[in-house]
Amino acid sequence: MSTILPPPPAGAPKGINVEGFVDRVISDFEGASQLPLTWEARQAVLKPANEHRDQIEAELLQGRAQLSDIEDAVQTVLRNALDMALRERATEIDEQVIADAMRMECKYFGWC
Repeated sequence: MSTILPPPPAGAPKGINVEGFVDRVISDFEGASQLPLTWEARQAVLKPANEHRDQIEAELLQGRAQLSDIEDAVQTVLRNALDMALRERATEIDEQVIADAMRMECKYFGWC
């Protein structure tokens, strides 16, 4: 059974490349923090975002969320991971650190 969604509010995004958006947030974070994510760590963030793509798009189209909400959720996980990696004097953020950061706090869409 499919659900018919109400039309999006005026000015709402008309679809989003969730993986591309989250990947850009990660790349921007890496540039600002100067601490790279391993490929596996990046995938640990991208995979759940992709798995929730339909939900994210529906939330955006219905006006229940903004792109800034998605970005804030990803940034929170990345900032927590950065703090942990720096405490460990790591030279990169790995998949385990991302998993620990997601368990610590993940505000949006049950990604964690």
